[in-house]
Amino acid sequence: MSGQVQQARQGAGARLREIRKDARLSGRALAALAGRHPSKVTRVELGTRNAPEDDLRVWCRQCGADDQLADLIATVRGIESAYVEWRRQLRTGLRRRQEASTPLYEQARVLRIYQPGVPPALLRTAGYAAAVLRSRQRFRDLPDDVEQAVAARSSSCAPLRPGGDESGNAP
Repeated sequence: MSGQVQQARQGAGARLREIRKDARLSGRALAALAGRHPSKVTRVELGTRNAPEDDLRVWCRQCGADDQLADLIATVRGIESAYVEWRRQLRTGLRRRQEASTPLYEQARVLRIYQPGVPPALLRTAGYAAAVLRSRQRFRDLPDDVEQAVAARSSSCAPLRPGGDESGNAP
């Protein structure tokens, strides 16, 4: 799932947790009042799933937060729209997703990135990028446009050294 969508879900979940806590209800108590399983409250608050609009209505009513309902519904709808858009972009393959990053990369003045276990961009080869994108393509059962995605990435984003094999090892 897109990192931004996951962060938005977690933010909405944290907001719902605060509403519940402000009402001085435990997760189990809210679940019992709402006629829901306690694990559903937990999953929503942790951001592993969105709350359906009917659940938001019950949540707000039980917590005395009806004034926040319209904004919560708008938030959840926005998250769902972003997720659908992300899935739509992936359906066409990886090349377009790589190209979508180009304007952001070109406008950036400073890039600060930390990814443990991933080589810095300056050390990545085209072979390494192909291996990473191929694993994502296979895992998500996407159209096979890995070579075009690597070409799009190498022409616009992070510098890729030519060479290297499928594992990313230089010759």
